[in-house]
Amino acid sequence: MSEVPEADRWPVQVSGSFGFLAQLGFRAIDSGSYRLGNWTLFGNGSVGIHLHCDGDTRSLAVKLVRLENGHMPGRWWDRQVPRVTLGLREVAELLAPQSLAGEANLPPIEREADRAPNLRFWASVLQAVAADWAHMDEAWYDSIEARLRV
Repeated sequence: MSEVPEADRWPVQVSGSFGFLAQLGFRAIDSGSYRLGNWTLFGNGSVGIHLHCDGDTRSLAVKLVRLENGHMPGRWWDRQVPRVTLGLREVAELLAPQSLAGEANLPPIEREADRAPNLRFWASVLQAVAADWAHMDEAWYDSIEARLRV
């Protein structure tokens, strides 16, 4: 078995867990790394899924994103109304709280091998939350965002 070069391991791990997104019309539109982390953005034109593995927090964050012209909106990290990002965890608490069972058992991401169980867990949460993936568009996003505001 050949070894996957270090620079290619994040994309391989991501596609192993989130590869199902391609069948739903999503594709990777941005990906990269920095000193302590990696990120990938999947999009379908109007909404996206942003994965961020952060070495500082030793965790994987997954956000649903309202895309602008198929790309991350400017200053997406700032608080905005309407919201341009929704944390997958908060959406899961609203739509499928049972999907979060086992979150407390996830290992902190201290080495590359710790990413795989985190990626698999959040991919399964994403699948549970978005039962109507075929309809995940701006209207779906607006509906969820409005329910979270209440």
